Amino acid sequence: MSAHVQSHWFKTHVHVALATAFLLLFCDGSLASSTASGSRTKPATILIKRPHGLMLAVADEQPDKIKNVVYAANRIIGKPYKWGGGHLKRLDSGYDCSGAISYALSEAGIIPGSKHCREYLQFGRPGKGRWLTLWVHEKHIFMTIFGRTFDVCVNKTKTGPRWVPTGRSTAGFQPRHIPGL
Repeated sequence: MSAHVQSHWFKTHVHVALATAFLLLFCDGSLASSTASGSRTKPATILIKRPHGLMLAVADEQPDKIKNVVYAANRIIGKPYKWGGGHLKRLDSGYDCSGAISYALSEAGIIPGSKHCREYLQFGRPGKGRWLTLWVHEKHIFMTIFGRTFDVCVNKTKTGPRWVPTGRSTAGFQPRHIPGL
């Protein structure tokens, strides 16, 4: 990891630790719609409002690969939509759908570089994942982690990378998962 990524990882990890402490001390599960086991007593995630957009915090006991995907996705929140963004440069001034997903997965060590959304049609295995699901169409891709949606389009508007609090339709998309996740 580069010094910049380590520094950002540390800052994000501190935010996640604080959010986790909040979840454990003050929430009975009613504030979070996403739980690890489906129970309403121990939330797996919580959305935190930040000046540049919503960040996702993941409970510390969740798998490291999942936490690393979330940390990477959180790093590009607030960047604008940019066609082709994230493909030639990993750290870019903006991202398209597959560039944003590729950034998060490659920073977590799941893929070696960037992929176009059509390439994700054959990536991993068909069906939903336990924690992470890629929703793929030949012209678009987004992902859900614990049911939380990460996408570059909100209400059919190209916004750039965002956690979408209301989710989105999966009609017309193929669910793909990464074995073990």
